[in-house]
Order: sequence, then structure tokens, then C-alpha cells
Amino acid sequence: MSSLSLLRIKMLNQVQHSGFEAIVSIKDKTLVFRADGGGHRGIGHLMRCLALAEAAAALGGRTSLWTEACPPPVAALYRDRGIPIERPSSRADWLIVDSYDITSEMRDSLRTSAQRMLVIDDVGDNGPYEADLLVNPNLGASEPGFLAGSDYIFLRQDVLSAKTKRSFGPVKHILISCGGSDPAQANPSVLHALRGLPTDVEVRLLTGVDVSPEAAPNVECVSASFDIAAHLNWADLAILAAGTVQWEAAYLGCPFIPLIIADNQKPGTDAFANQVGFEALDWRAEHHIQALANAVTALMALPEERQRRAYIGQHIIDGQGCQRMLAAIAQIA
Repeated sequence: MSSLSLLRIKMLNQVQHSGFEAIVSIKDKTLVFRADGGGHRGIGHLMRCLALAEAAAALGGRTSLWTEACPPPVAALYRDRGIPIERPSSRADWLIVDSYDITSEMRDSLRTSAQRMLVIDDVGDNGPYEADLLVNPNLGASEPGFLAGSDYIFLRQDVLSAKTKRSFGPVKHILISCGGSDPAQANPSVLHALRGLPTDVEVRLLTGVDVSPEAAPNVECVSASFDIAAHLNWADLAILAAGTVQWEAAYLGCPFIPLIIADNQKPGTDAFANQVGFEALDWRAEHHIQALANAVTALMALPEERQRRAYIGQHIIDGQGCQRMLAAIAQIA
């Protein structure tokens, strides 16, 4: 094992016992986020980096995004939040890498752009890793050498501040979000599964940043909307592609049906479903449309089950992931 790997394990042991005491020491530190998104990638990497960048900036960190692929609406969101998009012109204190497009060899070359490197990998198989910190935010993750699990799920400030009291009466509002770019092109099939809904149920489809589906009867289509908290608080039930949005829903207490549309989503979603007590729906399985229709019908008829799931979900996702991560960064800065 290299001396760098041994040092990282020593640091990891320190971080796991540090609490949040060291978090203030990120003031004036430069944190460059290297992430990509859009198309087949979705936008989850960009959005969780935004959550961590916002939290760091609020504590006095100097943050920026370095990207090779970022949909214009997401780029505008970063700029609106005061986070510039630029290649680093000098050596940063920290480089935070969150992209499946970046191989271990590419990370080796990126190390020269920062004193320290944090790698976010929610698959855990993109090694070898020569980084100062490794994070797998998947629920149930436990790789050796990683900070792992739901304690490190990053939520944006607008979500954290939007928790509200919720009622669990009749379902009148259903939200659909199949990802920031719907890489599985699931929107039409989900709408097909809901064709038998009562006419008084309103359906809202978040189409993402680069998707323009055909209009459907009795469906409100909203594109490139990042006010996810407002949409989740509007919904009595949500159908969500597994990913960041499902953790946002859990934190806000919105009952939801997660759709596994990619391999990397399965471990965390299955772990969440097991803890809450239901079976996750794999969108790639046979008869998935009918399975979704059945799940929606069942949950609509069971307000107590919706309330139970919401209650457990809120206790699994506590919203402190950014603070834990920044404390880890500060501890070894």
C-alpha cells in the first residue's frame, strides 16, 4: 500500500471521530468541484456538488465548478448561487471530483491542480484511488477506506429549509420526476401507467433540463425547474427516478415510489426500501409499467402506509451530510 493510502486511512480514522468542531477552518479555503452532467449522465453529480459548494460558501469557502459538460440551465443555477464556472488558474486547497467520465488515470493528473483531493464515487469500483478522502453517499455503502452511507447524502439549502407539516389524506397531487435528463426515457411509460387515475387527481411531470415530451391530457409539464422542494411539498405522492431526488423526498416526508433505472442506483435504493419495508421497483424488469400502476393504486388507498414510509424516510435522511463532509475536509485541511 502506498504512503499516500496509509496517510488517507489515518486521516479517515481522525475524521470519523472529529464531529463538526473543525468545520469553521474551511474559511477562505479554495474548493474546486470537478463534475459533469447532462444527457446519459443525468445531472445528479452536478446537483450534489452544488449542495456541498453552497454549504462551503456559506462558511466562507471560495468555491467554483470545473466542468466539461453542464446543461445551460444547471450552469445558470450555479451562477445564480454565486458559484463561478471556470478552470482553476492556481492550485486549489481541495479538488472535489464527482464524475463517472474521469478515470483513475485522469484523477492522477488532476491531483496537481490541488493540495488535497476528495473523490465522490457512489459505485465504489472506479479505483484505484489515490485521494485524501473517498465518499460513497449510497445508503448501506460500507467500503473500507470510504466515508459512506446516508450520513453523507448532500442536500441543497433550499430543500433543507423547506420541511413542513404534511397531511396524509386522499391523494390529489402526483409528482413525476424521472431525472434531470430522463436518460432512460421513462416519462412516457410512467404516464402510461397512470392512465387509469381518477379525473380529479392532478399530475405534474418534471421533464428535466433537456427533455420535451409530447403533451399528455390532464398532465402539467414543467421543464428545467430546480425548485424541487416546492414540487415535493405540493405532491401527496411522487414517482421518482432513484437518485438525489428520492433523498430530497425522504427528507421532506413526501411518500414516493422509487424507480431504479440504472445499475448504480440499485444498491442504495434497495437498502432504503429494505429499511422502510417495501420492494423497490426496477424499471428495467418485465411488466414494470403494470407494477407501477399497481403500486400507485395500492398507496393511494393506504394513507397509513404513506405516512409510515414518510416517517421512516425522514429519520433515515437527516440533512446533515454537507456539514459532515465539510467537517471531514476541515479536519485534514
